[in-house]
Amino acid sequence: MKNYFDASRPDHQDALRALWSATYPGEKLQDLISDQWKNMGWQGKDPSTDFRGAGFISLENLLFFAKTFSTSFQHLLKKQGGKRAAWEYPFAVAGVNITFMIMQMLDLEASKPRSFIRLVFLQMLSENE
Repeated sequence: MKNYFDASRPDHQDALRALWSATYPGEKLQDLISDQWKNMGWQGKDPSTDFRGAGFISLENLLFFAKTFSTSFQHLLKKQGGKRAAWEYPFAVAGVNITFMIMQMLDLEASKPRSFIRLVFLQMLSENE
């Protein structure tokens, strides 16, 4: 969680490219800073500026979602269900914010559990099921 996104790190750049490839297979990414990113729901042409609150883990979560549950990921990305609103929240930024909210809800930055939710979460992780 304390691993902030660093656009100068090759592994972070590779993760962004992997997210692009998983999201748009067969479509070439022009550059890591490109207007193409806006189609995925980033606020601007440089997605690295949207990782401020949740860091690199939010990119890892988006990539995991795109690779593991590709049909659901594509369905949500393309907003293929429900009623469309006149204004909609950017998909990729929503993913970053969901990661951030989970981190806060589970109190993951604290060294000791301070909430009942976190205690239950840690207990679930420790069970061998």
